[in-house]
Amino acid sequence: MGTVSQLGFRVGCGVLLSLCASRALGQATFIELGTLPGGNWAEPTGITPDGLVVVGRSSSRAFRWSQAHGMQDWGALPNVGFEYTPRAVSDDGAIAAGRATTVSPNPHAVLWTRQGGAQDLGYIDESGQDSFASAYDMNGAGSLVVGGTTDGGFICDQEAGMRIISASPPFVPFFTNPDGTVMAGGSSGLARWSAATGVEVLHTQYRAEGMSDDGNVIIVNPIDGSGAARWTRETGFVPIPSPAGQFPVHAVAANPDATLVVGYTIRSAWIWHEGILNAELGLLLPALGVDLSDWSELTIATGVSDDGSVIVGWGYRVNEFERTGWLVRLRPGCGTADYNHDGDTGTDLDIEDFFACLAGNCCDTCYTCDFNGDGQSGQDTDIEAFFRVLGGNGC
Repeated sequence: MGTVSQLGFRVGCGVLLSLCASRALGQATFIELGTLPGGNWAEPTGITPDGLVVVGRSSSRAFRWSQAHGMQDWGALPNVGFEYTPRAVSDDGAIAAGRATTVSPNPHAVLWTRQGGAQDLGYIDESGQDSFASAYDMNGAGSLVVGGTTDGGFICDQEAGMRIISASPPFVPFFTNPDGTVMAGGSSGLARWSAATGVEVLHTQYRAEGMSDDGNVIIVNPIDGSGAARWTRETGFVPIPSPAGQFPVHAVAANPDATLVVGYTIRSAWIWHEGILNAELGLLLPALGVDLSDWSELTIATGVSDDGSVIVGWGYRVNEFERTGWLVRLRPGCGTADYNHDGDTGTDLDIEDFFACLAGNCCDTCYTCDFNGDGQSGQDTDIEAFFRVLGGNGC
């Protein structure tokens, strides 16, 4: 059974002890993401499953952020666009998809890669109307992108290129499962599409905000703003409760099994983990020892790692009027033995890259040199933790 704290957030009994321990050890860490050079605001829009890479926009330019390298400009299309918005990121943080809004104002669907920068995905416009396209989601491998174009919703991959999913009834996907066989999106309201059954309109007054990887759970917001809900075929639409029953919650992102949702209430960024945690971050983080005295509000949480330990979003600092991006780790995140994320675990190259990062030369895919996630980088404790993990032990 859940417990309502005096601060007004609801936690399960098991996690309550964990959060108390986190406060005592100062384990929650809060990071301001900064801006691109010449920029004055930043808005994160996505995060990788491990919480190591964040994508978003800063003063209308697309960015990629990692703790090892900070915020980096991800590039723009030649002579196209004045506002770039990544909407999805691959599991390894090397590829993102989104859109570039132009003066026209027809948007272009964009794919960003670490090697090639921004690439225009094109559009489908057999009707001869104003040509446009916008990418909304991609699979974890970054090999499949879905979105909307002039003639309807599209799916795009390297083998077959861009093609329309369903012309009748029209369907625009906002989320896809890993192989592109199940999607959630819009068709005169909330709809689900599968390769087996086609388009199924689920409700005219909801919008999809997340979907489980198996396509069986959809996180939604109602058009009237009355509060987020979780849909399955068995249960229908089940409202997600608000913290302490106070204000309606609004979903923005979910993890792969849709048991963990982040978004906002009227007061603060918010997190819900089914049966475990339901809290406004503006109240939860100070209880975990995070000093938010320089912030007037944490407005919206826009992304969450698979396990819920890392959350990103944006808010406003005291006496400032521009959006500022932030990242919070609710508990220390220890690195893995595959330090450089090349797919080979515990190799000599992992060791070489770890010490190169300690010397100030981190590779693009390397974990931060704060290996044990305690907020102190490049310490003896980080080296000790690295070799413990390398030897198959805990952090």
